[in-house]
Amino acid sequence: GVALLHEAKILLVGEPDAGKTTLMRKLIDPQHKVPAKESSTLGINVCSWRFPFPKNIDIVFNASIWDFGGQEIQYTLHHFFLTPQSLYALLVDDRRQHTEFDYWFNIIRILGGNSSILVVLNEKNYKSITNFSLKTYSERYPELNIERRDVDFSVEDGRFEGLSRKIQEMLSNLEHVGDELPAKWILIRTKLEQQKGRNYISVEE
Repeated sequence: GVALLHEAKILLVGEPDAGKTTLMRKLIDPQHKVPAKESSTLGINVCSWRFPFPKNIDIVFNASIWDFGGQEIQYTLHHFFLTPQSLYALLVDDRRQHTEFDYWFNIIRILGGNSSILVVLNEKNYKSITNFSLKTYSERYPELNIERRDVDFSVEDGRFEGLSRKIQEMLSNLEHVGDELPAKWILIRTKLEQQKGRNYISVEE
């Protein structure tokens, strides 16, 4: 038998303290209270996020959220884990203006193919002063589908809810969603997920 694939990856990338971990935690739990400072991510944190498939709410969509550490020394990890068929959320601390947009768009283009990118400008209690021009970068990287959203995670003004809906929509519209695959693949993956507490499995298993 066959099953339809209703799952995808969202990769959270950007500079240190841009809000990647906060976004991950608020997607999983919208009531998450934003601390004055989140702990820095070392390496990569991966979490599961499930929500009703926007095109058919009877189907549960399974998204895996990959939260990448933002320190430059960790950038070598990108070459192993940035993949095609994913949604990229580029988090930007909109106060500091430190984001190297060309680095991120180039590395995503090289490793992620013609991916979709959502630039999330995190205002952090300040009015937006962004140096990001959607028009400029869309023209510079025409093969990428780049969109933009502004948010302040600490303010309940409806923008985070809109951001969450936008992410669900973009994940649901990735090209591979709805593809057919062997039904046994789902069972095997479920069995593998049950081994999370182990570092490896044997060849015989």
